Amino acid sequence: MLSEKNKNIAIILLLIIFFFITNDSMFSQGKNEPTIWGSFGVGSGFYDFSDSDVGFQFTCSLNYENGNNNFSLSYLEAHEFVLFRKPYELMKSIEFKYGKSKIFSLRGLLLPFPFLLLLKHNFNYSVIGKFGVSLNNYRYRVDIIESYFISSTYDQRYKNGFGFPLEIELREEFADWIGMSVSFYYNLNSINNYFGWNINLQLGQF
Repeated sequence: MLSEKNKNIAIILLLIIFFFITNDSMFSQGKNEPTIWGSFGVGSGFYDFSDSDVGFQFTCSLNYENGNNNFSLSYLEAHEFVLFRKPYELMKSIEFKYGKSKIFSLRGLLLPFPFLLLLKHNFNYSVIGKFGVSLNNYRYRVDIIESYFISSTYDQRYKNGFGFPLEIELREEFADWIGMSVSFYYNLNSINNYFGWNINLQLGQF
């Protein structure tokens, strides 16, 4: 199971990075025009499910940015990685986050392959630190109903609760309308704390 030590290390690291990113004295003026884009991603995280620490998730979000102010409405769905137990445990989260972005340019592309830094062209990047609130829903297994040779079926229950998500995201822009990002997140909540990472495809007006 996921240890309290690992949870504490993860949230301390995210808080330090978050403070570093959101210090106003570090920011340039940012882009003059408001921007809006959608993001779709996949990744994995540590969810402390009953029989598996690791979960695999899908995320999507709608993002709006004005100057260096970033607003995000997102959805996360994480599935427990088990083969012979039904149903698998499931975490869902709807999140509203606010943050700040730092914009810079760099020769070449970090994502998806760092060796593309050899490209003789400057690309725009953003580092975005976010925090907010979430509504979480957790489906978990309880009493066993049926047991077979290699598989078992269980009864299920649901828990609902609020959380406080933190996220750090590095975004690169291939063009004015398409980009890619990698993000690291932590969600402190009353149901089941979790943290992990995503890689995202982004479409919109940057």
